[in-house]
Amino acid sequence: MYSIPQRKLYLEKTRKKKRYSKRNCDRCCKSGHRYLGVLEEYYDAMSEIMWCGSISHNGITGLGRPKDFLCHKLGHQLGAKFDEAHGATLSAVWGSWARYVYHLDEARFANYGRKVWNMDEENDEKTSVAAIEKTEEFFRSLHMPTCLGDMKMGVQPDEVLKEMAGKATAGDTMKVGAFQKMGEKSYMRFIKRQTTDNLNIDWHAFYRNVFALIIPMALQNLINVGVTAVDVMMLGRVGEKVLSGSSLAGQIQFIMMLIFFGITSGATVLTAQYWGKKDIRTIEKILGMGLTISLAIAVIFMTLALTIPGPLMRIFTSDPEVIAEGVKYLRIVGISYLFIAVTQVYLNIMRSIERVMIATFVYFMSLVVNAIMNAILIFGLLGFPALGIQGAAIGTLCARMTETLIVLIYAHFMNQDVKIRPRFMIQIDRVLAKDYLIYAMPVVLNEMMWGLGVSANTAVIGHLGSAAVASNSVAQVARQLAQVVVFGIANATAVYLGKTIGERKFDYAKAYAKRFIRLALIMGCCGACVILICAPIANTFLVLSPEAKEYLYMMFGVMSYFVIAQAVNTTLVVGVFRSGGDTRFGLILDVSTMWGFSILLGAVAAFFLHASVPVVYILLMSDELVKLPLTLKRYRSYKWLKDVTRNNLEI
Repeated sequence: MYSIPQRKLYLEKTRKKKRYSKRNCDRCCKSGHRYLGVLEEYYDAMSEIMWCGSISHNGITGLGRPKDFLCHKLGHQLGAKFDEAHGATLSAVWGSWARYVYHLDEARFANYGRKVWNMDEENDEKTSVAAIEKTEEFFRSLHMPTCLGDMKMGVQPDEVLKEMAGKATAGDTMKVGAFQKMGEKSYMRFIKRQTTDNLNIDWHAFYRNVFALIIPMALQNLINVGVTAVDVMMLGRVGEKVLSGSSLAGQIQFIMMLIFFGITSGATVLTAQYWGKKDIRTIEKILGMGLTISLAIAVIFMTLALTIPGPLMRIFTSDPEVIAEGVKYLRIVGISYLFIAVTQVYLNIMRSIERVMIATFVYFMSLVVNAIMNAILIFGLLGFPALGIQGAAIGTLCARMTETLIVLIYAHFMNQDVKIRPRFMIQIDRVLAKDYLIYAMPVVLNEMMWGLGVSANTAVIGHLGSAAVASNSVAQVARQLAQVVVFGIANATAVYLGKTIGERKFDYAKAYAKRFIRLALIMGCCGACVILICAPIANTFLVLSPEAKEYLYMMFGVMSYFVIAQAVNTTLVVGVFRSGGDTRFGLILDVSTMWGFSILLGAVAAFFLHASVPVVYILLMSDELVKLPLTLKRYRSYKWLKDVTRNNLEI
C-alpha cells in the first residue's frame, strides 16, 4: 500500500525511481501469493515483502515526487475508531478513492495498469478502470477487504462517516490529499461509497434481470391466491358457515406454511449468497437440511389435524356449526401437509438460485387441478355427489399431490445443477447446521410469531361473529391479490441482493436495495387501488348478510392503506435485511409491534371494552404502520449488509 501511491502518481519525474517502484509492486504481488500458498516459501516471501515495504516506507521510491497518502489518513481514523488493522483499512478504502480521482489524469492510472499489471488496452480510461479492478482483485486474492462492508466494522451510516470527514479536514478548514485536494464534502463523498455515480450500473439490464425474477414470482403468488380464491368463491356460494369453517381451518395450514416459509427463507439467506459464489455442493447440503426439517414439522401438523381437529377449531371460534364444518375439512386436507413440505422447500430454494419458472408451472397446474376438482366435488357435477366443504378439501389434496409429483420429476430428470441428495438429508453438516441455526432460526421464529399473530387476529375476529369472519376471509383474499407483485419484489430482492452480496459487491447491493424499495412503494400504492376497486365487486358476487357486506366495505378501506405500509416493510424485512443475514431484527420487530401493540390493543378492545367491529379491526391492522419508521431506520444503518458465507475449506 505504500508502493502503490508512489508508483501510479506523478510518473513524469525521476525515471529510475519509477523503475524501482514498478519492481517493488511486482515483488509485493508475487511474494504475497507465495506467502499464502507454499509453507516452505514463507521466509523468502516475508523477507521480500519486508524489503519492499521498507523501501517504500522510508521514501526511496518516492524521492523527488509528491505523495498522496489520503487513504492512509482515513485508514488511521478507521483503525483508531473501530480497532481495524491498518493494512486492512488501506485496501478497503483504496478502490473508492481511485474511482473518485482517476478521471483527473487517466494517463497516469493507465500507465500504472500497463506497467504493473501488463495491460495492453490502448484506451486510457478502460485501462484505468481495469487497473483499479485488478488491484482490488489482487487484494481479495490475499483475503484483504476492498470496502468497509468486508471488515468487521461493517458498512457505517452517513453520520459516522461525516464525523470522520469533519475530523480529517479539521471541520472543513483545511484540504487533504495531493492528487486532488478534498474538503469535508468531497472527502465524505469518496469514503461513504453510497452513491451509484461511479458504479457504472446498467439500470436497464438491472430491471430486465429483476423483472425476470419478479414476474414469475408474482404469477406464482397470484396463482396461490387463486387457489384460495377458488375455495372462497365456490364455498361462498354454498353458505356463510361453510366459508367460515374453511377459512378458520385453513389457519392451521397457514401457520405451518409460515414455518415452512421461515425454513426456506432462512435457508435462502445462505443459498442465495452461496449461489453468488457458485458453491453448488453447499447449496445441496442446505436443501437436504431444509427437507428433513420441513418433513418433520409436516408430520406433527398432520397428526394434529387428523387426531384433534375439534380442539384446534375451538381456538379460532366458538360457533358449533363453523367448528363442525372445519373438522370435516381438516380431516382430509391434513394429509396434504406432507406434500406441501417437499414442494415448498424445494421450489423456494430453486428461487434463490434464480430457477423461478418451474415454480410458476407447478403452481399453475395446481390451480387447474384444484379448480376442476372443487367444481366437480363441491357442487356434484358429472354425476359425483355434492360434498360441499369435503369436496374442497379433496380438491386441495389432489392439487398438492400433483405439485409434488411434478417437483420430483423435475428434480430427478431436468435439474442438472442442484440435486436432491438423500445422504444430505441424513448426514447433516455441522458447520452448515450452525450457520443455519444462526441465520435461519430467527426467520423460522419470526414467521411463526408473525403467523401466530395473524391467527390471533383471526381468532379475535372469530369471536365477533360469523359475519365478521366471512368479511375478513374475503378481505384477506383481496389483500393477498393486491400484494402478489409486492411479495414477488420481496422474494426477488432477497435472491438478487443475496447473490450480489455473495459476490462481495457491497456498493452494488446498496444501490440495488434503494431501487427495490422504490418498486415496493409503487406496487403498494397500486395494490391499494386494486383493493378499493374490488370492494363493490366482491359485495355483488358473494352471498353475504347485510351486516357482513357493511363490514366488508370497512375492512377493504382499512386494507387500502395497510398494504402500502406492508409493501415497504415486507421488502425491507423479507428481502433487504435477510439477504445480508440480518434475520434477528425482523423477529424482534414483529414480536414487539404485533404482540406488544396491535394484538394486545385489539384483544383488549374486543373482550374487555366490547368495542365495535370497525374499532377492533383498525387496531388489529395497525402493526404495519408502527413498523414503518423502524424498518426505514434499520435500512439506513446498513447493519444488514454482511457476507455470511464460508470458504469451501471451512465446510
